[in-house]
Amino acid sequence: MKKNSYIIAISGGSGSGKTTFCHELAHEFSSAVIHLDNYYKENWWGENENIINCNFDTPDSIDFEFFIEQINLLSSGISVDLPQWSMKDHKRLKKTINQQPMPFLFIEGLFVLSDWRIRELSDLKIFIDISIDEMLARRIKRDETNRGINIQTTEKYFGKYVKPNYLTHVLPSKKYADFIISESNREKEILTIKDLINQAE
Repeated sequence: MKKNSYIIAISGGSGSGKTTFCHELAHEFSSAVIHLDNYYKENWWGENENIINCNFDTPDSIDFEFFIEQINLLSSGISVDLPQWSMKDHKRLKKTINQQPMPFLFIEGLFVLSDWRIRELSDLKIFIDISIDEMLARRIKRDETNRGINIQTTEKYFGKYVKPNYLTHVLPSKKYADFIISESNREKEILTIKDLINQAE
């Protein structure tokens, strides 16, 4: 397939701000955002497993083949129906969102730099780097505000799944990034990234 879209992949740990940053860029460049979080495998944890004990921070939970298929179609000029995942009910919704091809595609998620196939599709790779303590603080605030999850549950899940999987699968992918954004270089790197995207227009 001929590639018609410039693909920007943004990764980082849970609560790193990758989704917010991705939406900011997509808004500025009037483009689309594709979230890896919408590509969880349905019932991958097994029917008899308590959902509270399931590890959603492992690559095994993601349907990479479906994700890559849709990115390939979009970047080749073919519209797709994007899946939507309910974080509250832990299932894929029947409702989809039709996405038309666009000159720029912003893809974001924990593992978009971990999978070599996604890296090969990406023209620009970005990693947002924050401390694990800051990740936990942001996760607590998000879970409590948006998902009604108490602090104790978040801390337990973070220690059991989020932190170990971040260290094993997400952090090592930082080496593949073209740009690493931290608090110390944030403004400078963002300007450089925007310049590069503008040049690709």
